Amino acid sequence: MTLGHHLPLVVEVRHASWLAPDAFEFLKSQQLCFANIDQPKSSSSIQGTAHVTGRVAYLRLHGRNAKAWFDRNAGRDQKYDYLYSAKELEPFAASAKAMASQAEALFVIANNHFQGKAVVNAIQLARLIAGIEIPPPEGLK
Repeated sequence: MTLGHHLPLVVEVRHASWLAPDAFEFLKSQQLCFANIDQPKSSSSIQGTAHVTGRVAYLRLHGRNAKAWFDRNAGRDQKYDYLYSAKELEPFAASAKAMASQAEALFVIANNHFQGKAVVNAIQLARLIAGIEIPPPEGLK
């Protein structure tokens, strides 16, 4: 028996202990989509996954600002203050293409939002994944 939802639901976990076959089987059985994430590295972080467990493929980039991410006194803007380089984005584009071939839709979310960095990286990813050229907003040129 599944949860009976009509919209795709995405589950985001941030601890490597969730990278277990039983966890993926549970997500699939409930038609829940796994959020493949990028975050600063730690001994328990999830890195470089490309799992599709439901109708949609989902990739979320938080940035890699490890100093602020693990600082209890850092604010939200500090934690997500990270601009991925074009070279750092290439593996995500390859993973996104592979995941898209296994799903009805692909969602790529850039959460490194401080000072519009997510917009810049989203534009770069659109070009890398789908060949879409999007001009940057006036203030980000």
